[in-house]
Amino acid sequence: HIPAQVSLYITHWCDERQIENPMHCSYYMALMLPHPLQRHFHILSLVSSLEITGFPYYYTLIGRTHPNNVAPLIKIANLLCTRFIRDAPLQWLANAVPVFSDAPITEVRLSGDVVPASPMEQWMTLLDAFPRLEHVAVEKVATHGDDTRTGLLEALLGPNPDSGMRCPRLRRLTLMCRDRANHNEERFTRLLSRVLQTRAAQDAKVDELVLLFEHERET
Repeated sequence: HIPAQVSLYITHWCDERQIENPMHCSYYMALMLPHPLQRHFHILSLVSSLEITGFPYYYTLIGRTHPNNVAPLIKIANLLCTRFIRDAPLQWLANAVPVFSDAPITEVRLSGDVVPASPMEQWMTLLDAFPRLEHVAVEKVATHGDDTRTGLLEALLGPNPDSGMRCPRLRRLTLMCRDRANHNEERFTRLLSRVLQTRAAQDAKVDELVLLFEHERET
C-alpha cells in the first residue's frame, strides 16, 4: 500500500511472446499492476491530469495530481519492440482506461514524437471513461494514415448513451494543425466547426480553443 504523496515509476517490457496476441497486449499495463488498483496505489484517487506520450520504442501513461511537475505523479512506461508498434498502435488510448477509470480525470493530453492515429471508437472508450473531462489536447498528429484529431472530433459529435452528450463538462480543446502546402486540412476544419456549433447549441460550448501550428521546415 503506497501512500498518495509518493511518486511511482513503473516500467514494463513487452516481449515477443506477448506480441503474438496484440489484443492481449492492448490492456497489458493494467494486467501487470496489483488489483484493486485504488487500494494499492492511493495516488489514483487524486490524479486529475493524464498524459499519453508516444515515442518510437516506448510509450508512457503519466497521471498527475496537479498539472505542474512538482506534485506526486504515477508514470507507467511500456517499452516496445518493432512488431508491437506495427501491430497494435491503436490500443494506446484504451490502455489508459482500466488503469485510470476510477481517477477523477479532468484533463487528457496526447504528446510525444509518435501519436497513435486513434479512430473514433478508441476515443469514445476513453472519453466515456472520464465523464469529468474539461480539457482534451492533441499536441502532435500522425504523419500518415488516419488522423487522431478527426477520431476525437467524431467521438465528440456522437451521443453518450447515458447522458445524451459526450463530455458535457468539456470547455477547452487544444489541437495541433499542419501548416503544409501539400496537406489538406479541410476535413479536420469541417469537423471542428461542427463540434463547436453543436456544443454551443446544446449549452455546452467550448470556451477556449487553442490551435498549435506545425510549420514545415524549409530544406
